[in-house]
Amino acid sequence: MPKSYRHDDVIFMIGITYNYKDDKDVICEDEKTCITDFAKRVIQEDPDIIVGYNIFNFDFKYIYERMQLHLLNIPNMSRIPCLPVVFEEFSWQNASYGSNKFIKPQIPGRTVIDVFQYFKRMNIDRHSLQYVSQTFLGETKNDLDYKDMMKMWKEGDTEKIKEYCAQDAYLVLRLIERFDILVDLMERARILRCKPEDILTRGEQFKVNHNLIFECVRRGFVLESTNFPSWTESYEGATVFDPEP
Repeated sequence: MPKSYRHDDVIFMIGITYNYKDDKDVICEDEKTCITDFAKRVIQEDPDIIVGYNIFNFDFKYIYERMQLHLLNIPNMSRIPCLPVVFEEFSWQNASYGSNKFIKPQIPGRTVIDVFQYFKRMNIDRHSLQYVSQTFLGETKNDLDYKDMMKMWKEGDTEKIKEYCAQDAYLVLRLIERFDILVDLMERARILRCKPEDILTRGEQFKVNHNLIFECVRRGFVLESTNFPSWTESYEGATVFDPEP
């Protein structure tokens, strides 16, 4: 597997697909340009929702770590110019879904959904895109090993890599359509009073708390902020001595 801390393990291709036909190649000068051009394309297309497969554990995480390696500023993909993009590390665990730790981009004005998190909650043998798409769609991407991919790239043979990259993006859209994933997440988010991405990235206690807060506000209750210490906490006062004449 590629390692973001290795200088030669560069990002040499980013695949993007839409719900319409638009096959084109955009040639970039280097890795840095590839990342910034990707951000420009997001601004240009202005999507409400950005989706991918395992993008929190790999794609966005890798992009973020490569930017850190090159000391680059995070490209602004925000819909709100005054609010920058922030990469945040999430970590939670429970008995049903085990330990979950990933890096998620917070892009103001856009929802980012990792479809891998959706299928991770299903009781299936494996959760790789190749297995999931073959099982539920009857189609999958070409079997291309990372080492072969790097060799092809260095030799200038990019056609198979481009095809693999396009399949990687296209299959995610097919799965979303097949399972009505966006409708599912939005309806659950409406009921639980949270964001659609929170359904897959936050624990059950978080969702219960959101419902409780909403109901308290609806009934006119004032809630104590968790950012301040409780006033019921005791503290040690000053020492008082008897006055001397």
